[in-house]
Amino acid sequence: MKQARRKGRLMAFLMAVMMVITFAPAQADWLSELLTGYGLSGDDVQAFSSLLSEMGNGMSETEVQALLQEFLGDGQAKKIAGTLEGDRYTSPQGFAFVVPSGWNLLENQVGVATVLAGEADATGFMPTIAVVVLEEERKDFDTLRQEDWDTQLGTVLANYLFVALDDFPYLDVTAHEFVCMHGEREDAMLMQYQLYFNKAGKAYQITMTTLAEEAAHDNALNAYDSFLAEFMVSDTQG
Repeated sequence: MKQARRKGRLMAFLMAVMMVITFAPAQADWLSELLTGYGLSGDDVQAFSSLLSEMGNGMSETEVQALLQEFLGDGQAKKIAGTLEGDRYTSPQGFAFVVPSGWNLLENQVGVATVLAGEADATGFMPTIAVVVLEEERKDFDTLRQEDWDTQLGTVLANYLFVALDDFPYLDVTAHEFVCMHGEREDAMLMQYQLYFNKAGKAYQITMTTLAEEAAHDNALNAYDSFLAEFMVSDTQG
């Protein structure tokens, strides 16, 4: 079970990092913010940023994952003292949510990314929901189009397939939801939903990753919808 938990956490963090470094105009700054939030030293952040810079956008998902494993060992992630009362979690980063039924906070361990995981399947894979908060708004959130995703992620994710890109009101702002499929094996593809928006001076990304297989996808999508319905952001953040 511990290995499955690490597998789920790594996948969620991997997708969060990919989202940030793919489109961020100041890649080093965004990546540094993410990795520092996981308790990495300044030297580690610089080393990992340099590796990614040297290898460029041609790295496969497996190669990026292998690099991250070197930096995300047990005990490296930074713990932030949020509160979990019953199934309601409140983060010091200014947001709160209700943990969907049957899902858990991974080790109650939250840094820049807060990760929830559903029940692991027979292979150890767990669907995940990850929340990433950046301390400044991302102006490019409002300008990303399908061709931007296709150009960037098509060179990073194995068997990448665009599914949808929609805009809709959420929490009194305009949110954008990008959906794609990808995976190293065509018979075990992943479905990924990324909801991203700016609110109260910060940028929020909520990413749900699950198997594309119908039953697994439907169960995870129900949890994702439930999560979004209960997600709240404080308009007054310190």
